[in-house]
Amino acid sequence: MEKDLFGPGRQPPEGGGLRAPRREAWILGGILGAAAWIRLSRLDLVMFLGDQAQNAFLALDLVGRGEVAAVALRNSQGVLSPPGFIWLVEALVLVSSHPLWLTGAVAALNVAGVYLVYLLGRDLGGRRVGLGTAALVACGPFAAQYSRSLWAPDALVPATAATALSLLVALRGGRGGWLVLSGVLLAWSVQVHPFGLAFAAAWLLAAACGMTWRLVPALAGGALGGGLLLLPFLAWQATHGWKDVPLHLAVDPRHAPGSALAWTLDLQTTRGFSDYFLGPFGPGFEAGLGPLAAATRVAGGLVTAALLLGVFLHLGEAAKRWRASGDRAALACDVFPLAWLTFPALALEASPVVVHPHYLVVSLPVQAWFTARGLVGWDPRPRWGHLAQGLALAAVCAVHLAWFASFNRYLEIHPWRAAGDFTTCWRHQQATARTLLEQGPEGVRRLRATSWGRYLHEHGGLQRATVPTP
Repeated sequence: MEKDLFGPGRQPPEGGGLRAPRREAWILGGILGAAAWIRLSRLDLVMFLGDQAQNAFLALDLVGRGEVAAVALRNSQGVLSPPGFIWLVEALVLVSSHPLWLTGAVAALNVAGVYLVYLLGRDLGGRRVGLGTAALVACGPFAAQYSRSLWAPDALVPATAATALSLLVALRGGRGGWLVLSGVLLAWSVQVHPFGLAFAAAWLLAAACGMTWRLVPALAGGALGGGLLLLPFLAWQATHGWKDVPLHLAVDPRHAPGSALAWTLDLQTTRGFSDYFLGPFGPGFEAGLGPLAAATRVAGGLVTAALLLGVFLHLGEAAKRWRASGDRAALACDVFPLAWLTFPALALEASPVVVHPHYLVVSLPVQAWFTARGLVGWDPRPRWGHLAQGLALAAVCAVHLAWFASFNRYLEIHPWRAAGDFTTCWRHQQATARTLLEQGPEGVRRLRATSWGRYLHEHGGLQRATVPTP
């Protein structure tokens, strides 16, 4: 396996610094192009539900009053979420309040997140694994779906990738500034989604394994910076008596045993995607895929096998490294991916909440890394083995791109037939607005009674709803 990118005594990549060889740069450019195409090309088919409208309302109202958000929306257990994602939306509405701008900006952030995932995968496993990790995140249907909506989980991939990468740089090179940055990013990641706490547990374990006296001041600085980010939410809860927290503690167990572990294995595949997002129309969508349905099953089996193989290979190499050197920094960097993969799933299994796939987006980058590690991160004996590995990875990505394009075509043709978790898209909102506006004053009143109709009326006029989508 190739040398890691960062850290003392490591071999720098060809070209020096972070510059990749020309062939690697071309491949990475293609991956980022695919990530941009799948995230930015059909923004009219992005989810626009009540949660997205309320996120926009919170950002606009608070920016208009000159206040910083202290809380966000209530989660599915009735607990008010921290405002990390709302802070992001507040920055975006300073440019424009148009819904397609807001979702497009989130999508662009996730294209940058794919590049961060590449750097993370390259640091942990070398160039091939870095490219493979980025490709799987760029083209994965779940990764694409949770990357372009005005919804908190859609910021998790860039948030966790940036946090993890800065932590690894700090531990490998003893660089205190990176550790401070990682601590601040960690506090923001926790605020983006509650299951960032499981990611924080993995972060703390890795920091404890690789901590040296030299890094203690930086750890304190990161804790201080992160604490300042958490302070508005904690202060708000304290002044309101933490009244919503007992709602979470009172939830009865409702999820099937093993469901969190199953989603951990499935989030790199198409398994469960159509059933979850389309509900009773999922089987009909799958039936219309023809040979592509069989191809996705083959790709899903290959991806799952590669993920498990990646875990096995990582465990073996980590044990060898520890016995050979006993280096604490190396131990921390080996422990971190394993903890990051397992802690969110175990936390979900132990919690009483219903398991949804977006709860595990927090570990999606490391799921992709283990998958890439098992698919292209080992040296086959035949001389043509690397070519076969690359072709297998390319085939998986091509199948996933074709599958997601088919999903978009389904939404375009049947905008009213998404009855699962995907119930309304922008095209649907436009069609509804046009129909109601044609009904005169009564139609306008009914439109304003909807979340997005009220948003469109109060922030730019109802004509926004009738602007043709490109």
